[in-house]
Order: sequence, then C-alpha cells, then structure tokens
Amino acid sequence: MKKLLLVLICLFSVGIYAQDAQWTTDFEQAMKTAQAQNKPILMYFKDSQNCDACKKLEATVINAPEFAQIADRVVLVAIDNADDSDAAQRKIIHYNNTKTFPAFVTLNAQGAPMNEVKVFSDETIEEYIGFLKQL
Repeated sequence: MKKLLLVLICLFSVGIYAQDAQWTTDFEQAMKTAQAQNKPILMYFKDSQNCDACKKLEATVINAPEFAQIADRVVLVAIDNADDSDAAQRKIIHYNNTKTFPAFVTLNAQGAPMNEVKVFSDETIEEYIGFLKQL
C-alpha cells in the first residue's frame, strides 16, 4: 500500500510539473529569452474555442510527463487563434502558414524555422514526443 501511495504521489507531482510549464504569449519576449539562453522556441498554435483536437493534444501530449522534460530545453510560446484581439499573434499564425489547429512550429534562437509545421492528428503520444525530442 505504501508503494502504491508513493507511486501515485510521484505521478501526480510529475503531472503538475508538466502542466506548470512556463508558456508565454509574448513572441518578442520569447525571442529575447531564446537568444539569451540559446534555446529553440516551440510555438504551439491552438484554438481554445473551437478545437477538440487541441484539448486532446493538451491532455495526451502537453500534460504528459515526457513533455516536462522537453519543456525545460525550449522556450514555450502559445498562440491562440481564438484571441483575435492581438494582431501580433495573427501575424505569427499567418507567417507560419498555420491553417489548422493544433500545430507546432519550432524556431531556432534567431527566429528561423527549424522544421515544417507539425499538425496534430490522431498520431500517438510517442510519435509527438519523438518529434519534440528532436529539438
């Protein structure tokens, strides 16, 4: 019983850590941080109002313990298509040619794309974690 309790506490702690990853919506600040820390940028494009796939990605990938390990190696930027009040976010979505949600784009510390847009579908968590580990 004690072992089970210890395992549950560890899993719960890792889950909280993954959810507490430091996301920003400020692209300019993310660029400064990426340059200062020499880290790539992981941009997550979502639509919080009209996207069941976004909710699935967040539940299966972003909140996974494996994601917490990856999050430490990158600067995280969340761009929400539902937030149409921020023109800068709209430009970023347009700049990266993201037409579907959710999607990931990775940029190097200087802001140059490192890969093509990776759109989430029904791929497994292992495939997405594999993609993210390439950062």
